Amino acid sequence: MSFRELRSFAETMRLLGYPNLISMESFRTPNVELVADCLYWLIMRYEPSAEVTYNIERESDRVNFFRQVCEVALLKGRIKLHIKKLYQSDGHAVQEMLKLANVLKKAMRSTTDEELDFAGIQQMAAQKNVNDAKAVQQLCSDLTADGSSLFFLIEEEVSSRGDRQRVLSRATEVGEFERRLRELLASVGQQVDQLQQSITNLAADETNLEQKIENKKTQLERAQKRYKSLMSVRPAFVEEYDRHEAELQKEFVQYLEQYRNLEYLEYQVARHNATEDALLEEQETKLKVMRERLRKEELKALRSEGGRPLSGMPAAQRSGDEDDDHHNKRHVRNAAEEGSSTEDSDDSDEGAGPSRPQNALGRDRGSAGGGIGGAPRAAMMDSEEEDGEALDTLRKARIASAMVGDRPTVNPIRRHQPDSSDSDSTSDDSSEASTDDDDDDDDDSDDSSDDSDI
Repeated sequence: MSFRELRSFAETMRLLGYPNLISMESFRTPNVELVADCLYWLIMRYEPSAEVTYNIERESDRVNFFRQVCEVALLKGRIKLHIKKLYQSDGHAVQEMLKLANVLKKAMRSTTDEELDFAGIQQMAAQKNVNDAKAVQQLCSDLTADGSSLFFLIEEEVSSRGDRQRVLSRATEVGEFERRLRELLASVGQQVDQLQQSITNLAADETNLEQKIENKKTQLERAQKRYKSLMSVRPAFVEEYDRHEAELQKEFVQYLEQYRNLEYLEYQVARHNATEDALLEEQETKLKVMRERLRKEELKALRSEGGRPLSGMPAAQRSGDEDDDHHNKRHVRNAAEEGSSTEDSDDSDEGAGPSRPQNALGRDRGSAGGGIGGAPRAAMMDSEEEDGEALDTLRKARIASAMVGDRPTVNPIRRHQPDSSDSDSTSDDSSEASTDDDDDDDDDSDDSSDDSDI
């Protein structure tokens, strides 16, 4: 190893385009990684298709790598590398790598020179005569045709070699040759006659085809003339067609306008119905709340008043009470029948239009079609009938006590308990009766005011 070899190797690698930097001190000590990288790069530049495994992790891998590099260099470039010096990975390895690097350097320089010569040749070829270029092109095509024919003749020679050897091995007889030639001439004459017949047939076919072509051309000209004449004539129904088309356009515009108006009106009706349904539902809810509130207030007012059991009344009073009971029952039954008829009428009207709910006094009010259904309405009517019966019972007790002069001390809805004070003044009874009448009048006025509010 010398300094000149190190410098030459570094300059050569830089000239060849090695991507890494190589220092002069890189090979003072063994450097396996750098040597392996340089060798792999050089061998790939020399033979890109070489199968070299770049693996230097273990000792066996390094030995295998250097052996592969030496084999490729020997087989592809006839360059003998010393594997032991390469394995040392120092200056001795630089001597071996320099052999391969110099070969690549010479190839690069020769390629540059050849490129310059090739440019000169192109310049000379451009100055040649055009006739010479055509002659060369014709010669090239003739050469290609002659080569292909020669190839096929050689193939036929291989197949006919046995026949030729067999004929040449026999004795030549003039009579046999003449007979063979006459047979060949007869076969050729037959082929000529067949070809003449086919030519005659083709000529007849050609004449027929030309006649057909002429006929088709004549028909085409006639069709074109007729087409032009028909295009120039305006049919009678075209005006009527145009008129109907214009009317159809107008009708379509009207239809489109009416359809849009209908869609808009249906939309407005749907919105109006939805608004009315919401208002009716809100009124129904308020009505139910008001009914419940009035019922609770009346029950509360009646429960707040004490009463005496009905067992202590006189017989005349009991008979009067029984008559009143019979009258009240008949009145309740008639009211129930009227309510059922009202419900039937409501149910019958429900299919024709939106149903109309009732207010606190039982009068019809407008309601939405999607309001209270049949089952909830029946339950509400049952509860109203029960409350009405309870109120009638309490009112009968109050009226009876007012007529007799006795005031019940026990709430009729609850369990009847005896009262210790059975004797009250007549003035108290009369005042109580008047108070009850006033309460009834107040209740009626409240109901009427509630109805007016609703």
